[in-house]
Amino acid sequence: MNKWILSGVVIVFLLIGLGGCGSDSDPDSVTNDKIIVGQYFDGTKYLSCYWNGTTRTDLADLPGLNSTAFAPGIMSNGVVYTAGRYYDNPKYIPCYWAGTARQDLVGDGTHNAFAQAIAVSDGSVYTGGMYYDGTNHLPCYWTGTVLTPLESSGSSYSAVNAIKVSGGSVYSAGYYYDGAKYVPCYWNGTTRTDLAGDGTHSAFVYGLTVSNGTVYSAGSYYTGAYHIPCYWEGTTRHDLPAVTLNSAFAADITVSGGVVYTGGYYYDGAKYIPCYWAGTSRTDLPGIGTNNAFVGAITVSGSTVTTLGQVYDGAKNIPCYWTGTTRTDLQADTLENFRVTFPILAPPT
Repeated sequence: MNKWILSGVVIVFLLIGLGGCGSDSDPDSVTNDKIIVGQYFDGTKYLSCYWNGTTRTDLADLPGLNSTAFAPGIMSNGVVYTAGRYYDNPKYIPCYWAGTARQDLVGDGTHNAFAQAIAVSDGSVYTGGMYYDGTNHLPCYWTGTVLTPLESSGSSYSAVNAIKVSGGSVYSAGYYYDGAKYVPCYWNGTTRTDLAGDGTHSAFVYGLTVSNGTVYSAGSYYTGAYHIPCYWEGTTRHDLPAVTLNSAFAADITVSGGVVYTGGYYYDGAKYIPCYWAGTSRTDLPGIGTNNAFVGAITVSGSTVTTLGQVYDGAKNIPCYWTGTTRTDLQADTLENFRVTFPILAPPT
């Protein structure tokens, strides 16, 4: 069932140049176009790339080293920015790419670190992720190359999945482990605000936006039997409709014209179906036959909703985007070698 996730290469999703600027209706919120980002296997190692429209651009090669760019990437002033990591034995090194030029970041200097989200404001690059200090995985963001650790209550595992700049403040969102479950949260600067799942089981935030001073977070919470997609308006949770008793996930969020839009996917008992919600009204998107597909990012321009994701054709994974409900497939490899690296598809266990 999960062949589309586990096979070959990684595709990370971002909407770039697919419908204009993002649509957060807050004049103080810095909006970056979202870009499709991914990864493919060249027969020797994993290479990162992005798509501008339907054209793929490979990121700077690291001879002999695997790299992973995470979605979404963003476009700012004509430059594509992507966040990620690469493996340089014995550790993973966080980094971002401006165009195809790589900038390394640092965690504690000794252990693994990852950059999973990116934003640009007033010429400064902000990346969010985590670093390992030898004992715990700690949430953080970087301003340029300067590391800012975030409050996590001594959690053994915590991460930032999304980052946004609004009104001069840096907002980041993700989760932390409280010793019994994963708790969804967002940070305003370094101050953490916890969000509520069902109070007993784990929940996660994957997408973030800020509109008119209100923080909107997208994610899911576990009931003990399945995941329910949702978004939080401030700290108020809104559940989204899917198929009863089957798991579903909200991966990204934006606000346009006072309406909250979320993108994600749900399981119908046989396959995963990509979709988006306008408020709580769900629109299903076409995949290929009876195979899995998903949405990892969403943007709105005027009345047009554009979503980014991936479909499986029965042999290989294909990156794509939907304009409304019309799907456009993107250049991929002819081999079955794509795998998803979007943070929502690899939550901690």
